[in-house]
Amino acid sequence: IRDRPGRVMIKDGFLTKICRKERKKRHFFLFNDSLIYAYELPNKHFRFAKEFPLSSMILLDLSDNEVKKQFNSFLIGSETKSFVVIAATPEEKKEWLGALNQSMITIDKKIKTFATLRLNNKNPSTMAPVWVPDQEAKCCKVCVTKFTWTNRRHHCRQCGSVVCGDCSENRKLLNGQGNKKMRVCDVCMEEPTDRVESATEQKLTNNDDSSEEDNEEKVYFYVSRETAKYDFTPVNEDVSSMSRKLSFKSGQMLDIVKKDESGWWLGIIDDGEIGWVPGSYFEG
Repeated sequence: IRDRPGRVMIKDGFLTKICRKERKKRHFFLFNDSLIYAYELPNKHFRFAKEFPLSSMILLDLSDNEVKKQFNSFLIGSETKSFVVIAATPEEKKEWLGALNQSMITIDKKIKTFATLRLNNKNPSTMAPVWVPDQEAKCCKVCVTKFTWTNRRHHCRQCGSVVCGDCSENRKLLNGQGNKKMRVCDVCMEEPTDRVESATEQKLTNNDDSSEEDNEEKVYFYVSRETAKYDFTPVNEDVSSMSRKLSFKSGQMLDIVKKDESGWWLGIIDDGEIGWVPGSYFEG
Protein backbone atom coordinates (compact mmCIF):
# COMPACT_ATOMS: atom_id res chain seq x y z
CA ILE A 1 0.00 0.00 0.00
CA ARG A 2 2.72 2.43 0.98
CA ASP A 3 5.48 1.55 -1.50
CA ARG A 4 4.81 4.33 -4.01
CA PRO A 5 7.43 7.07 -4.51
CA GLY A 6 6.43 10.24 -2.69
CA ARG A 7 3.50 8.60 -0.89
CA VAL A 8 3.00 9.75 2.70
CA MET A 9 0.39 8.48 5.14
CA ILE A 10 -1.70 11.26 6.68
CA LYS A 11 -4.30 9.37 8.72
CA ASP A 12 -5.64 5.87 9.27
CA GLY A 13 -8.36 4.29 11.34
CA PHE A 14 -11.61 2.35 11.31
CA LEU A 15 -14.86 3.52 9.78
CA THR A 16 -18.08 1.54 9.48
CA LYS A 17 -19.08 0.96 5.85
CA ILE A 18 -22.77 0.52 5.03
CA CYS A 19 -22.80 -2.53 2.77
CA ARG A 20 -25.61 -4.26 0.94
CA LYS A 21 -26.52 -6.70 3.72
CA GLU A 22 -25.04 -5.16 6.86
CA ARG A 23 -22.69 -2.58 8.30
CA LYS A 24 -19.06 -3.64 8.34
CA LYS A 25 -15.98 -2.11 9.94
CA ARG A 26 -13.17 -1.37 7.47
CA HIS A 27 -9.69 0.07 7.97
CA PHE A 28 -9.12 3.28 5.97
CA PHE A 29 -5.72 4.72 5.05
CA LEU A 30 -5.48 8.33 3.91
CA PHE A 31 -2.35 9.14 1.91
CA ASN A 32 -1.32 12.37 0.26
CA ASP A 33 -2.50 11.03 -3.11
CA SER A 34 -5.37 8.64 -2.37
CA LEU A 35 -7.75 7.06 0.12
CA ILE A 36 -7.51 3.29 0.49
CA TYR A 37 -9.60 0.93 2.55
CA ALA A 38 -8.95 -2.69 3.40
CA TYR A 39 -10.20 -5.78 5.21
CA GLU A 40 -8.43 -6.46 8.48
CA LEU A 41 -6.82 -9.91 8.71
CA PRO A 42 -5.24 -11.71 11.68
CA ASN A 43 -1.83 -10.60 12.97
CA LYS A 44 -2.43 -6.96 11.94
CA HIS A 45 -2.39 -7.75 8.23
CA PHE A 46 -4.76 -6.22 5.70
CA ARG A 47 -6.30 -7.25 2.39
CA PHE A 48 -6.60 -4.43 -0.14
CA ALA A 49 -10.19 -3.51 -1.08
CA LYS A 50 -10.28 -0.27 -3.07
CA GLU A 51 -8.33 2.89 -3.81
CA PHE A 52 -9.85 6.33 -4.43
CA PRO A 53 -7.44 8.83 -6.04
CA LEU A 54 -7.99 12.12 -4.20
CA SER A 55 -7.88 14.08 -7.45
CA SER A 56 -11.04 12.36 -8.66
CA MET A 57 -12.92 11.40 -5.51
CA ILE A 58 -16.39 12.50 -4.47
CA LEU A 59 -16.88 13.46 -0.82
CA LEU A 60 -20.19 14.54 0.68
CA ASP A 61 -21.09 15.30 4.28
CA LEU A 62 -24.41 13.77 5.36
CA SER A 63 -26.79 14.88 8.09
CA ASP A 64 -27.74 12.53 10.91
CA ASN A 65 -30.71 10.27 10.18
CA GLU A 66 -32.67 9.34 13.30
CA VAL A 67 -34.97 6.89 11.48
CA LYS A 68 -32.12 4.84 10.00
CA LYS A 69 -29.93 5.23 13.08
CA GLN A 70 -27.28 6.70 10.82
CA PHE A 71 -25.15 9.23 12.65
CA ASN A 72 -21.73 10.82 11.97
CA SER A 73 -21.85 9.67 8.36
CA PHE A 74 -20.44 10.89 5.06
CA LEU A 75 -20.35 9.65 1.49
CA ILE A 76 -17.31 8.49 -0.43
CA GLY A 77 -17.83 8.01 -4.13
CA SER A 78 -16.43 7.53 -7.59
CA GLU A 79 -17.59 6.71 -11.09
CA THR A 80 -17.38 3.00 -10.33
CA LYS A 81 -18.35 2.76 -6.64
CA SER A 82 -20.00 4.87 -3.95
CA PHE A 83 -20.99 4.15 -0.37
CA VAL A 84 -21.67 5.72 3.01
CA VAL A 85 -19.35 5.36 6.00
CA ILE A 86 -20.02 6.08 9.67
CA ALA A 87 -17.54 7.45 12.18
CA ALA A 88 -17.70 6.43 15.84
CA THR A 89 -18.17 10.00 17.13
CA PRO A 90 -18.90 13.49 15.76
CA GLU A 91 -15.32 14.44 16.60
CA GLU A 92 -13.94 11.53 14.59
CA LYS A 93 -16.14 12.44 11.63
CA LYS A 94 -14.91 16.03 11.80
CA GLU A 95 -11.29 14.84 11.85
CA TRP A 96 -11.78 12.61 8.81
CA LEU A 97 -13.60 15.27 6.79
CA GLY A 98 -11.00 17.87 7.70
CA ALA A 99 -8.11 15.62 6.74
CA LEU A 100 -9.78 14.53 3.49
CA ASN A 101 -10.73 18.06 2.46
CA GLN A 102 -7.27 19.43 3.18
CA SER A 103 -5.59 16.57 1.33
CA MET A 104 -7.79 17.07 -1.72
CA ILE A 105 -7.17 20.80 -1.75
CA THR A 106 -3.43 20.17 -1.52
CA ILE A 107 -3.36 17.70 -4.38
CA ASP A 108 -5.53 19.99 -6.50
CA LYS A 109 -3.01 22.78 -6.07
CA LYS A 110 -0.21 20.37 -6.85
CA ILE A 111 -1.74 19.41 -10.19
CA LYS A 112 -2.73 23.03 -10.81
CA THR A 113 -6.47 22.34 -10.76
CA PHE A 114 -8.46 25.40 -9.75
CA ALA A 115 -11.68 25.06 -7.73
CA THR A 116 -13.86 26.39 -10.56
CA LEU A 117 -12.33 23.92 -13.00
CA ARG A 118 -12.85 21.17 -10.47
CA LEU A 119 -16.54 21.91 -10.14
CA ASN A 120 -16.96 21.94 -13.90
CA ASN A 121 -15.16 18.63 -14.34
CA LYS A 122 -16.46 16.75 -11.29
CA ASN A 123 -20.09 16.47 -12.27
CA PRO A 124 -21.99 14.49 -9.59
CA SER A 125 -24.03 12.91 -12.38
CA THR A 126 -21.02 10.65 -13.08
CA MET A 127 -21.06 9.24 -9.56
CA ALA A 128 -21.97 5.63 -8.98
CA PRO A 129 -25.19 5.24 -6.98
CA VAL A 130 -25.16 4.31 -3.33
CA TRP A 131 -26.91 0.94 -3.15
CA VAL A 132 -30.06 0.79 -1.05
CA PRO A 133 -29.40 -1.73 1.79
CA ASP A 134 -31.41 -4.95 1.48
CA GLN A 135 -33.15 -4.50 4.82
CA GLU A 136 -34.58 -1.14 3.72
CA ALA A 137 -36.36 -2.64 0.72
CA LYS A 138 -39.46 -4.69 1.47
CA CYS A 139 -40.75 -4.66 -2.11
CA CYS A 140 -39.56 -4.07 -5.67
CA LYS A 141 -39.05 -0.39 -6.51
CA VAL A 142 -40.59 -0.91 -9.98
CA CYS A 143 -43.55 -3.31 -9.63
CA VAL A 144 -43.97 -3.05 -5.83
CA THR A 145 -44.08 -6.87 -5.51
CA LYS A 146 -43.12 -7.98 -2.00
CA PHE A 147 -39.77 -9.79 -1.63
CA THR A 148 -39.85 -13.38 -0.39
CA TRP A 149 -37.50 -16.37 -0.22
CA THR A 150 -38.31 -17.09 -3.86
CA ASN A 151 -38.72 -13.50 -5.08
CA ARG A 152 -35.17 -12.36 -4.40
CA ARG A 153 -33.67 -8.89 -4.20
CA HIS A 154 -31.42 -7.54 -6.95
CA HIS A 155 -29.70 -4.16 -7.28
CA CYS A 156 -29.96 -2.05 -10.39
CA ARG A 157 -26.41 -1.07 -11.32
CA GLN A 158 -27.54 2.29 -12.73
CA CYS A 159 -29.75 3.72 -9.96
CA GLY A 160 -28.91 1.54 -6.94
CA SER A 161 -32.55 0.58 -6.25
CA VAL A 162 -33.59 -2.85 -5.03
CA VAL A 163 -35.76 -4.61 -7.62
CA CYS A 164 -37.06 -8.10 -8.37
CA GLY A 165 -35.64 -10.44 -11.00
CA ASP A 166 -38.51 -9.87 -13.43
CA CYS A 167 -37.92 -6.11 -13.35
CA SER A 168 -34.15 -6.40 -13.82
CA GLU A 169 -33.68 -8.86 -16.64
CA ASN A 170 -32.06 -6.24 -18.90
CA ARG A 171 -28.33 -5.70 -19.25
CA LYS A 172 -26.42 -2.77 -20.74
CA LEU A 173 -23.01 -1.14 -20.77
CA LEU A 174 -22.47 1.55 -18.15
CA ASN A 175 -19.77 4.19 -17.96
CA GLY A 176 -16.97 3.23 -15.61
CA GLN A 177 -17.86 -0.49 -15.65
CA GLY A 178 -15.71 -1.70 -18.51
CA ASN A 179 -17.04 -3.82 -21.34
CA LYS A 180 -19.28 -6.04 -19.25
CA LYS A 181 -23.02 -5.43 -19.55
CA MET A 182 -24.53 -4.79 -16.13
CA ARG A 183 -27.92 -5.59 -14.62
CA VAL A 184 -30.34 -2.63 -14.79
CA CYS A 185 -33.99 -2.21 -13.87
CA ASP A 186 -36.72 -1.70 -16.50
CA VAL A 187 -36.87 2.04 -15.75
CA CYS A 188 -33.13 2.61 -16.16
CA MET A 189 -33.07 0.51 -19.33
CA GLU A 190 -34.99 3.34 -21.01
CA GLU A 191 -32.63 6.01 -19.64
CA PRO A 192 -29.48 7.24 -21.45
CA THR A 193 -26.18 5.76 -20.32
CA ASP A 194 -23.96 8.76 -21.09
CA ARG A 195 -23.63 10.48 -17.70
CA VAL A 196 -21.40 13.26 -19.00
CA GLU A 197 -23.53 14.62 -21.83
CA SER A 198 -26.99 13.95 -20.39
CA ALA A 199 -28.00 16.78 -18.06
CA THR A 200 -30.83 14.73 -16.63
CA GLU A 201 -28.92 11.55 -15.83
CA GLN A 202 -27.50 11.17 -12.39
CA LYS A 203 -26.04 7.75 -11.62
CA LEU A 204 -23.67 4.95 -12.37
CA THR A 205 -22.81 1.82 -10.38
CA ASN A 206 -20.62 -0.93 -9.13
CA ASN A 207 -20.30 -4.71 -9.44
CA ASP A 208 -22.71 -7.43 -8.30
CA ASP A 209 -22.01 -7.34 -4.56
CA SER A 210 -21.45 -4.00 -2.88
CA SER A 211 -19.57 -5.80 -0.11
CA GLU A 212 -16.97 -6.75 -2.72
CA GLU A 213 -14.73 -4.04 -4.02
CA ASP A 214 -13.87 -2.52 -7.44
CA ASN A 215 -11.69 0.09 -9.13
CA GLU A 216 -11.48 3.88 -9.29
CA GLU A 217 -12.47 7.43 -9.96
CA LYS A 218 -14.25 11.71 -8.67
CA VAL A 219 -14.45 15.08 -5.29
CA TYR A 220 -17.48 17.19 -5.49
CA PHE A 221 -18.53 19.67 -2.83
CA TYR A 222 -22.19 20.62 -2.76
CA VAL A 223 -23.19 24.03 -4.09
CA SER A 224 -25.59 24.88 -1.27
CA ARG A 225 -27.87 23.49 1.42
CA GLU A 226 -31.49 24.43 0.72
CA THR A 227 -34.73 24.24 2.71
CA ALA A 228 -37.92 23.06 0.99
CA LYS A 229 -40.91 25.42 1.04
CA TYR A 230 -43.45 22.80 -0.04
CA ASP A 231 -43.98 19.05 -0.05
CA PHE A 232 -43.11 17.28 -3.29
CA THR A 233 -43.94 13.76 -4.44
CA PRO A 234 -43.04 12.83 -8.05
CA VAL A 235 -45.69 11.02 -10.07
CA ASN A 236 -44.78 7.59 -11.46
CA GLU A 237 -44.80 8.77 -15.07
CA ASP A 238 -41.94 11.17 -14.37
CA VAL A 239 -39.49 8.41 -13.40
CA SER A 240 -38.82 7.27 -16.96
CA SER A 241 -39.05 10.70 -18.62
CA MET A 242 -35.90 11.90 -16.85
CA SER A 243 -33.65 10.69 -14.05
CA ARG A 244 -35.05 9.84 -10.64
CA LYS A 245 -36.80 12.60 -8.73
CA LEU A 246 -36.72 12.83 -4.95
CA SER A 247 -39.69 13.14 -2.61
CA PHE A 248 -39.34 15.65 0.22
CA LYS A 249 -41.36 17.50 2.84
CA SER A 250 -41.74 21.18 3.62
CA GLY A 251 -38.92 22.23 5.94
CA GLN A 252 -36.64 19.36 4.88
CA MET A 253 -33.07 20.33 4.00
CA LEU A 254 -31.23 18.97 0.97
CA ASP A 255 -27.67 19.32 -0.27
CA ILE A 256 -27.82 20.77 -3.78
CA VAL A 257 -24.90 19.77 -6.00
CA LYS A 258 -26.10 21.12 -9.34
CA LYS A 259 -28.61 23.75 -10.48
CA ASP A 260 -29.68 23.02 -14.06
CA GLU A 261 -30.94 25.73 -16.41
CA SER A 262 -34.17 23.76 -16.80
CA GLY A 263 -35.14 24.72 -13.24
CA TRP A 264 -34.44 21.24 -11.85
CA TRP A 265 -31.73 20.85 -9.22
CA LEU A 266 -29.67 17.74 -8.49
CA GLY A 267 -29.90 17.13 -4.76
CA ILE A 268 -28.95 14.69 -2.05
CA ILE A 269 -31.18 13.83 0.89
CA ASP A 270 -29.85 12.82 4.30
CA ASP A 271 -29.60 9.09 3.55
CA GLY A 272 -27.35 9.74 0.55
CA GLU A 273 -29.98 9.19 -2.16
CA ILE A 274 -29.42 11.40 -5.21
CA GLY A 275 -32.13 12.77 -7.48
CA TRP A 276 -33.69 15.78 -9.17
CA VAL A 277 -35.90 18.30 -7.37
CA PRO A 278 -37.85 21.34 -8.64
CA GLY A 279 -35.87 24.45 -7.72
CA SER A 280 -39.06 26.52 -7.33
CA TYR A 281 -40.01 24.42 -4.28
CA PHE A 282 -37.12 25.79 -2.23
CA GLU A 283 -36.54 28.99 -0.31
CA GLY A 284 -34.43 31.48 -2.15
